[in-house]
Amino acid sequence: MHATSEHLVARGHSVDFLFREQLQLQSPARFRRFSAPVRIIQLVRRAAREGRCYDAVEIHEPLAAAYAAVRRFDSTLPPLVVISHGVESRAHSEMIRYAAAKRIPMTLKQKYGYRLTTLWQSDFALRHADHVIVLNDEDREHLISNRRFKADRITVIHSAAGGPFLQCPPGASPGAGVIFMASWLDRKGVPDAIPVLTRVIREFPGLPVTIAGCGASEEVVLAGFPLDCRASIRVVPRILTDDDLLHEYRRHAIYLLPSVFEGQPLTMLEAAASGLALVCTDTCGMKDFIRHGENGLLAAVGDQVGLGDAVTRLLRDPSLTARLGREAQFDAGEFTWERSADRYLAGVTSAIQSPANRENL
Repeated sequence: MHATSEHLVARGHSVDFLFREQLQLQSPARFRRFSAPVRIIQLVRRAAREGRCYDAVEIHEPLAAAYAAVRRFDSTLPPLVVISHGVESRAHSEMIRYAAAKRIPMTLKQKYGYRLTTLWQSDFALRHADHVIVLNDEDREHLISNRRFKADRITVIHSAAGGPFLQCPPGASPGAGVIFMASWLDRKGVPDAIPVLTRVIREFPGLPVTIAGCGASEEVVLAGFPLDCRASIRVVPRILTDDDLLHEYRRHAIYLLPSVFEGQPLTMLEAAASGLALVCTDTCGMKDFIRHGENGLLAAVGDQVGLGDAVTRLLRDPSLTARLGREAQFDAGEFTWERSADRYLAGVTSAIQSPANRENL
């Protein structure tokens, strides 16, 4: 968000943020999915009274329903742009299917509670937004084909690698080994990452394996692995700076992300810009970037054998690893925040200039 807004500000636009600190919510955390949307409306109206009128308001999909509902009756509210980091209803359905296939138990709350508290808000917001921004082509096609959205109501913007990641010398040799850089969650493919990394550790003794940015303690992460593999795994729960993050990428040669569902993972593009060979699942924003066999390798969601074969193939063929890393690094240079800002601005402009809003310009 900040990276995109910097380019918008450089072009003469102004951007305000409403994060948790600005919302100043007093309600208990479990009620904030209901109180936050109301608070957003209050703050937008207050800004208008104080002379700061917005051309458009962007709200994340699960929090936008109240604004969308009120705006149907109050045309003085600025146009609504809903941004989705992975369409919530689609993500929920994919996780239910994945859990069933992997025999992962799901509580009634996970299956139905989320639908009752959040999904209906997300669906309503998407349906009544002036414009929708998504992070991958699959979500766009889903909304058009399955939800009958008009194509001109949807804009796809991609993530990007910025800062020090794009400053890596082209073709510079990365380190060795495999890095999993993601939260330690089922949605990130942890049930598949564990057997894949276990296979790799046993087939390639002494190979460096790192699980970083996972947000979980070493004890929690290692508990999922067999005892004979734990000594080979390095766990870095949190990384605080881009320089430290780049250092972690450059210590390795292969980036593994077997996610079930994503918008488009920023870490994938950062790893690509750092020259790593990518092994990911054939879905969402991963598929938007990776061309199988050209700048990375893809396997089906949940395909532990396919993912393991991809990683071991790279480990046995350093020249292939280097070639895919170079191609990924070159392609990452095309995924810039400036390009994302261009697409974002086009989407917001479409919302502002839609027939329903022109009379308020």
